[in-house]
Amino acid sequence: MAHVPIDIGTEIALRLGGEITRPLAEKIAAKGDANTREVIKAGKLDADVDVDVRYNGADHVVDLSVVTRDRKKPENDGRQIASFLEFGFHSSVWGTYPQGEGPWVEGRHMMRRAAMGG
Repeated sequence: MAHVPIDIGTEIALRLGGEITRPLAEKIAAKGDANTREVIKAGKLDADVDVDVRYNGADHVVDLSVVTRDRKKPENDGRQIASFLEFGFHSSVWGTYPQGEGPWVEGRHMMRRAAMGG
């Protein structure tokens, strides 16, 4: 999830925040979606990506959802993996290695890069 901050007074933010932050939130959502799909393609993952922009009081929040589609391992099908891709994970999470063994997979920080303009 990426938070879209605003740099205006609280009163103005409550009245106009949605109008002001929506274009930026949509831009971040589009870039975050592209970044996520790039990571999924590079990792040869089969997953559904959903990026949602919603109004949150005085600004907008961009939510990322990545749900796996794994026909070979039904126990991995339907798992929410957005946080794993964003922040990193230990590869034993997937059941490829015994618990606590295997390499650490670095996070790709798709949403942070999108929020920072990258």
